[in-house]
Amino acid sequence: FFSGAPPMIARPVPASACCLAYATALAAACFAAPYAERAPWLPGDLWKGLALDVLGTAVVFRFSRRYSNSSVYDPFWVLAPLALGFYWKAKAPGGFWYYEPRETMCLVLLWAWATRFLVGVPWDGWTRGLAHEDWRYEQIRTQRMPSEAAYWAFSLASL
Repeated sequence: FFSGAPPMIARPVPASACCLAYATALAAACFAAPYAERAPWLPGDLWKGLALDVLGTAVVFRFSRRYSNSSVYDPFWVLAPLALGFYWKAKAPGGFWYYEPRETMCLVLLWAWATRFLVGVPWDGWTRGLAHEDWRYEQIRTQRMPSEAAYWAFSLASL
């Protein structure tokens, strides 16, 4: 489908902006959670979790758009499931601290998966910031999109 990686183009994002993106997304979800609980158009906890996930996605996407670097979003694929797992465990019968073997096993496996990813593929955004965008995003941007606006519409839709 794609032929060869394009040259690396500098799309720097400071580490402070990377950390701020995720802190802001978490704060926005925590702020919105009580409103999601009372929202009559969100009929169940899965829908409420989805709404909070979409809010977090929008916040991190805005940061990636601000710095013109889609790689800002990469850790969200690991961190969002952890947050959603805790949210849904807290909403389960008995609450977060109630021991239910299947729920606990799901959380343990989710944490094992996330730890393997975060340790095995460390993200430089937390400590050094990002110097460039992942080559795959750059390739999509330069070889497949007719304009910058089309790329960002595609990027948002693909999240």
